[in-house]
Amino acid sequence: MKRSITLVLLFLTVCARLSSAHDIQDYPIYYPDREYKEQGWKVPNLSRDTIAMVDGKEIGREDYIDWLVIRADKEYLFEQFMTAVLIGRKAKELGVSASEKETRKLVNARVDKAKAKAKSNAVNFKILLESRKQTEREYLSKLKIDVLREIERFLVPSLIINMEWDIPEASIKRMFNKKYGKDGRRYKLKQLFFSIQKKYLKRGEAGYAEAVAAMEEKAEKSLEKVLDRIKAGEDFGKLAELYSDDEVSKYEDGYRGKYVKGKYGLEFDRVIPALAKGEVSGVIKSRKGFHIVKIMDKQGKDIEISHIQKSVNYYSVIDMALWEKEKAGLTEKIEGIMKDVKSARDFIETAGRESEDYNSVYGLDGADGWENTWDMILGNDLRGLGKGDISGIIEADRGLHVVMIEDMRVTEYNDRMRDEMKKITALDIAKRDFAKFKKTLFDEAEIIKYLAR
Repeated sequence: MKRSITLVLLFLTVCARLSSAHDIQDYPIYYPDREYKEQGWKVPNLSRDTIAMVDGKEIGREDYIDWLVIRADKEYLFEQFMTAVLIGRKAKELGVSASEKETRKLVNARVDKAKAKAKSNAVNFKILLESRKQTEREYLSKLKIDVLREIERFLVPSLIINMEWDIPEASIKRMFNKKYGKDGRRYKLKQLFFSIQKKYLKRGEAGYAEAVAAMEEKAEKSLEKVLDRIKAGEDFGKLAELYSDDEVSKYEDGYRGKYVKGKYGLEFDRVIPALAKGEVSGVIKSRKGFHIVKIMDKQGKDIEISHIQKSVNYYSVIDMALWEKEKAGLTEKIEGIMKDVKSARDFIETAGRESEDYNSVYGLDGADGWENTWDMILGNDLRGLGKGDISGIIEADRGLHVVMIEDMRVTEYNDRMRDEMKKITALDIAKRDFAKFKKTLFDEAEIIKYLAR
């Protein structure tokens, strides 16, 4: 059952309500009586406010608080306290509540992840426990406390942000792709992989100018094909999502916001002011690569633009002659190997025998075997392939791949999924911009400080 809570009471509330949420929740949070039992002492019957015993004398909570206030930074302690008060007040005002289900989900997800990591490398986990002088139960109990403290600090703010702030669709879609893979595709993969050694060139070095020209030609030609499709009537926003390298704007129909003179270079400054509202440019060169720009609004000198960008990395220029030479040799080698592959079993055996260790390169061996970053690393090279299919030769940043899709999951990006990703995005924003969120609340509040004791 949901109920309104304040951040000040959240930690105690969640601890009580989560006592049976997960198997590790049955473990004690801490072990106050362990030392007594180990020494064979009788556990004393202490009053509720007693936090310690010294030579048989009880030390009360107020004594501890007085000690902290005298020695600690009063302003810092006051700010921490007022942050909790203000967030709690804002939550009550908006009717925001942290449900048992939401809280349990966050706790269980973190604990399950820790368990999976422990199982994946038992030796390292044992070393970790030994270094901390903890049992597995103590480690997981401490983890639960850390997660609950994180919830105490960020969950209610994230629910407020989710309700009040306008979270960009691009941020929500990026979170979906991060969690479920590009367009919701996750894979279990088997592959044949051969790396190509890179040689990076410096400005003025032999082959540098040719390599830059080749990168620019590739980017420009790819955008010219996109421009032809725009002229043929295809939707600018959909093409931006499919082909733009700008991860910030591509899920917002390419919308980039206000055009700023000087930001993109001289060609932009020459072309953009001359375009009318709704007009689409040709392919324009900038400091980052090439762009197709659409004028979304124009009021005098104020211009809002959308764009489709193809990036050129001018800071990492590869010796393309050497790359192409190695690629040609590896392509011939792979084609020869694949001639003997007649079935999925043949492919797995061949990959196991011939392939270089790809997992050490990209780390695609997740705890559950599912990989969700492949398409984000390689683009859409696996689009159209299904379970059991084998790709052609795929050129990627580190070399050449042939992939067999052992299994595939596709998650639909619908309204329900969007709402879920919006909440996760809000939590991410709350963690990242907590100081900004706190300042907003402080600026809105009238606070009179009574710090003297």
